[in-house]
Amino acid sequence: MVMPSGEKINSMDNPVSNEMYGTFIGKELVDFTRRSFPLSRNREDTYIGGLSMGGFGSIVNGLQNPETFGAVCAPLLRPDSGQGGLHDGVYRFPHG
Repeated sequence: MVMPSGEKINSMDNPVSNEMYGTFIGKELVDFTRRSFPLSRNREDTYIGGLSMGGFGSIVNGLQNPETFGAVCAPLLRPDSGQGGLHDGVYRFPHG
């Protein structure tokens, strides 16, 4: 489990201010941790999660990087539309 401190930043890209936190969280940090530690490279084993504002950023980054993340855990946000996929507070993306 890797838990970067978000302070009070938005965890999405903002090209206007050149703050690319979404790219950092969704791509660069994942690549760095996979190179640095013996982690799985399978999307099914790679989750992203957060609480409150971090939960929102996790959902956005998870949806923007479905090839990387197999699930999003945002326990304070419940994106269940009755379509299934949400179990125990974890939304698992459909395979495909």
